[in-house]
Order: sequence, then C-alpha cells, then structure tokens
Amino acid sequence: MKTLASVLKAIKTHANKNTKKGTRKVATWPIGKVERQGDVYLIRLAKQEFKTPAKTQQLAPGESKGSRHIVVGGKTFLGWPVPETLFLEESKKLGVSRERLCKELVGPAVVAAKRWKLKHPEHDDFDNPAGVYGTWGQLDTKTLKRVRD
Repeated sequence: MKTLASVLKAIKTHANKNTKKGTRKVATWPIGKVERQGDVYLIRLAKQEFKTPAKTQQLAPGESKGSRHIVVGGKTFLGWPVPETLFLEESKKLGVSRERLCKELVGPAVVAAKRWKLKHPEHDDFDNPAGVYGTWGQLDTKTLKRVRD
C-alpha cells in the first residue's frame, strides 16, 4: 500500500519532468481564433487603429512571477472592441452583467507589424504572426474577479 507521502512525491516528480519551457510558434492565426497562455486569453482581431497606449507591455495585472505575460515586439493599447458574444453565456450562468465581466476581465490589445512574442517565465512562450489581438483574463467564478497568479 502506498503512503500519502509517496504519492505526493510521485506527483511532484512527474510535474517537474513535464515543465519543460519552450516556445510555441504559431504559424497562422485566423481572425476570431482564441488561444490561451496560462490565465491570459488572446483573440485575433481584424486590423484597426488604436489611440490610447497601455502603460505596460504586461498583459496580466500583478507583481508576481505568474502575472508576467509580457509582449515583446508588439505594442499594447487600451480599448479594443470586445465582440458582443464574449462573456454573454458566462454572465447568464453567473447572474451578473456582461459589462461587469468585461470591466473585470478585458485586458489590452496587442498590435504588431511583424512577428511578436508573448513571454512568460512559467509557460511556453508564444511566437505569433503579425496582427491585432485582444486579450482577457481568466474568471474566478467564486469571487467574480480576474484570476491573479
């Protein structure tokens, strides 16, 4: 019979073997397609202009190592046009307004004239095609707040 300590040790060993960090090169990214890096989601948008630059290249709020989703080779802007269907189902299930979820979750847009990277110390980096991308964070359904690593 295995002890709890031996099971936990086996889990930690397995986890450490499977945390090789690399770079995930995205060859093509069609408009409307969504990808995820940890607790940050990205959606490819149609080309558009933005006026208000974000204050940082970091996509997730916070000071911890887990919040370090950093844009390299692109620019970040505030105020991307969130599709009307985004968060609609979640707002109905949770009994809160879609506007509340947008205010809590929506992050900056990323605009890149050439390939750009989304870097993170704990997840694979993403090497992405040029284009415009919207971002948002993962929802904690208990607190109705954005997950913060």
